[in-house]
Amino acid sequence: MRTTLDIDDDVLIALSDEDHVFNERAHAWLEKNAPAKIATCPLTENGLVRVLSNPGYSRSLRLTPALIIGRLSQFLASHDHEFWNDDLTLREATIFRSDRILGFRQTWKSACSVRLEHTA
Repeated sequence: MRTTLDIDDDVLIALSDEDHVFNERAHAWLEKNAPAKIATCPLTENGLVRVLSNPGYSRSLRLTPALIIGRLSQFLASHDHEFWNDDLTLREATIFRSDRILGFRQTWKSACSVRLEHTA
């Protein structure tokens, strides 16, 4: 079975901003894992646009949402990409155990982990 990498918004941001402290590292990671498929979802794509279009993100980088979306489309078209629809809810007790989600950093990762289990 081929691996699918779920790229979160932090990695998308690092890949998209040449001045980002982790830009080179993110590109090296992606290149190392190039045989794998990459996946995004509405949360990660929205996070990229929300952060990079925020005037407070950078003093030198000024991007409009339309430009960011266009660049994201080009980037994803140049990779083996899979889009994961946002059809999961943390309220679904048959899928999620809310008592195992211990903090704010686990909510998105919980959804991605479930998605990986359901698509495997």
